[in-house]
Amino acid sequence: MHLALVILFISSALSGQTADTASPCNQIITLEHYNKRIVNKDKAVLVYFSADWCTVCDKMKTVIETVEKEYSNKMEVLKVNTVRDKEITDELEINALPVLILYKNGVNVWSGVGFMDLKALKNELKEHL
Repeated sequence: MHLALVILFISSALSGQTADTASPCNQIITLEHYNKRIVNKDKAVLVYFSADWCTVCDKMKTVIETVEKEYSNKMEVLKVNTVRDKEITDELEINALPVLILYKNGVNVWSGVGFMDLKALKNELKEHL
């Protein structure tokens, strides 16, 4: 996987908002932005790759939201929409969904593909947080 990764806030530019105030739902996450986010020095970063059409991803939303809240002091979650954020999807060769990648200081320390229930995901995260 490539770590050399850009955020292009098309929705921000169109609405006149700055990147910091743009709604996360409307932001297109590019490789540069992705790279900046995964090298967070304070917290681990769990990247969740999903798509609106993916029924398994839809089932996993509550699991992701729960771990995002429970581990907010140790980890942040970056949600990547594989349709909207095509640049990242192509660069990282994401070809299955959902995909989870956990980074610590920019290093991929764990990844998983497919549905994981809350208990299984928490067990995986515990080993790395």
